[in-house]
Amino acid sequence: MKHKPCYYEGVLWLAKTYIHRANYDNARMYLKQLENDPKADKTTRSLVAAVEAHSYLMQKNYNMAITPLRKAIELADNKKDRARYSFILGQLLERAGLYEEAAGAFDKVVSLHQDYEMDFYARLGLIQNQQFSGKGSKQDLISDLKSMLKERKYTEFKDQLHFSLAKIYLAEGDTDNAVLALEEAIKASAGNQNNTVEINYTIANLYFKQEKYAKAKTFYDTTLPLMPKTDERYPEVERFSKDLTDIALHLTEMAKQDSLLMIAAMTDDEKKELVKKLKAQREKEKLENEASADKPKSTAPTAATAFVSQQAGARPIFFAYDTRNQKKNLKDFEKKWGTRVLEDNWRRSLRAQQFAGVENDSTANTAEITESEIQDYLKGVPSSPDEFAAIDNILIESMAALGRLYREKLERSDKSAQILEELQRRYVGNKAEPDAFYLLYLDYIDLKNPAKSKYYADQILEKYPASLYADILRDPDYFKKKREEANKLNTYYASTYDHFSSGRIDQAKEMVDQSTKLFGNDNILRAKFALLNAMCVGKLKGADDYMHALREVVAKYPNTEEQTRAREILRLLGQRVQSDSTAVTQDSTSTKLGDEFKIDDADLHYVLIIMQTDKMSLNDAKIKASNFNSKYFQNDQLNIGNIVLGDNSNAQIPVIVVRRFNNKSAAMKYFDGLQSNRKDFVEDLTWYEVFAISQSNYRTLVKNRAIEPYRTFFMNNYLNK
Repeated sequence: MKHKPCYYEGVLWLAKTYIHRANYDNARMYLKQLENDPKADKTTRSLVAAVEAHSYLMQKNYNMAITPLRKAIELADNKKDRARYSFILGQLLERAGLYEEAAGAFDKVVSLHQDYEMDFYARLGLIQNQQFSGKGSKQDLISDLKSMLKERKYTEFKDQLHFSLAKIYLAEGDTDNAVLALEEAIKASAGNQNNTVEINYTIANLYFKQEKYAKAKTFYDTTLPLMPKTDERYPEVERFSKDLTDIALHLTEMAKQDSLLMIAAMTDDEKKELVKKLKAQREKEKLENEASADKPKSTAPTAATAFVSQQAGARPIFFAYDTRNQKKNLKDFEKKWGTRVLEDNWRRSLRAQQFAGVENDSTANTAEITESEIQDYLKGVPSSPDEFAAIDNILIESMAALGRLYREKLERSDKSAQILEELQRRYVGNKAEPDAFYLLYLDYIDLKNPAKSKYYADQILEKYPASLYADILRDPDYFKKKREEANKLNTYYASTYDHFSSGRIDQAKEMVDQSTKLFGNDNILRAKFALLNAMCVGKLKGADDYMHALREVVAKYPNTEEQTRAREILRLLGQRVQSDSTAVTQDSTSTKLGDEFKIDDADLHYVLIIMQTDKMSLNDAKIKASNFNSKYFQNDQLNIGNIVLGDNSNAQIPVIVVRRFNNKSAAMKYFDGLQSNRKDFVEDLTWYEVFAISQSNYRTLVKNRAIEPYRTFFMNNYLNK
């Protein structure tokens, strides 16, 4: 047969299918079958080797793919295939650290003169691997890349060329030129998201290694939204972006405040010279903005921004201090305007007439500085004791925060110790001293410096013997004992509440009374015990004692959930808590309306569930109530509806209505079931109120639209019977 049999192609596609279904064993079996077939021609054997390499790549077993790929190149007749296989081989060899062989593979791609884009990346790979293998000198490699930058055919690849230059500079330890190359790469990478990600990620890591955390934070933030979440580096970038937020904030704040203190320490003449330079910069930027219409106008520099510390990651504000920007701006200028004679307002045709008599010296326009200008530029610089104290407080807070953040977020005990030591040197006896001493104690344990660790432990015991840190140092098992104590307290409270919710009110009240003897008056659950005590009192003694106990909760435990809950119950009882949280007055309207309700235990009953809308939506509550009924009252054929009632402030209160029950006893059985199995409805009692109501009283309640009067009636005639 003169035609090429399609059998081999079919088997190859079957093997590829198994590979993409991660069934590598079956794929390998079919590839071996073709490999051992004596009738398979050279092209087929090349394709078999290529598919075998593909299988290893899919399994991320990159080194195993090298041998079959070499075989595929050797057997391939098609130059395009040989070029593609050679390019992939070069990438794998580079990944394996075989740089000289990788350079050879990329050189082969170049020699085959195939795909234009592949040719570019192969040349780039050749240059990089020559550098990695030590074959080419730094200058030769840089020269090659710069030559490629000048070629028009590589214009669309400028970002990659600058990025490659940056890698060479980084390999040589030339971080300044590396940063410049990376910045140029970012400018040239518009529209190429993958390149932008790699470039920004590289800059972020560079600044992070240099401990310029504010700058690193900026570039991690830029990288994160561009990087695919499937990228294995994404969690790292996300973590650094988050963890460096507060660190960058405090570094920048420190730099700003230190700048203000530095300026405040200047003499009047030095301040005047500073303002002259700032004014000169403003004039220079004004001319630059006029010279380039598409360049955004800069705001005037201030004294604080002029002296921002390099530690915070900001560049020096004075143009004369920044040689990199100076060279870059000069190149940009010459590219747009060519070489120009140094003269004022060179861009205007009537410049000689308009600026006659103005000297070329940049200080000509700033020779005379008025007092108002000095005040304007030096705004924020402290002058009074209170202003200096305010800055000192900011610095103390930032330095203390950095000591903690370096340790917790970056696990850099050395950086933590460094900034905290500086804090102690600058501000002896500062307000953060106990925290700083304890962190230094921990830092020096990590740094294996027992002498310094002991020194700071002794400082805590000597200066702050009553502090928590002193307790911890005196008792190594302090936290363990506290945890055990907290566990006992939580278990005791849970048991107490279980007695209450199960109707064993006497036992619950007794346990509440014993809680202070067992755990002290200042235990962390004292507010919860107080509210539970009030609820027990309400069950055992009646509404008046219940309200008195609730008022005590309101008065004794301000700004707690228990106070909020007690206020709400008092409101539902027809009370109005005064603003001082101690006095309560009876609502006469509630008392009058309460007389309309009648006792009729044999009447049909409903159960009302009054919801707090800020806690849960009415619809969600109805779903939970329906699920509860299905689990515990499946045979009672209960229906769920809802109404809206009002209160004294005319607020709209959503109420779930569960109907109907044959009598009071059946309704209270549901009431008790809801209390004892609240985990299957809503466990937090602050989210809702429940009470049973006869059908006739329900009509009165709906007519009056007031909940409070019935709440009192319910307490007296249902809960206290």
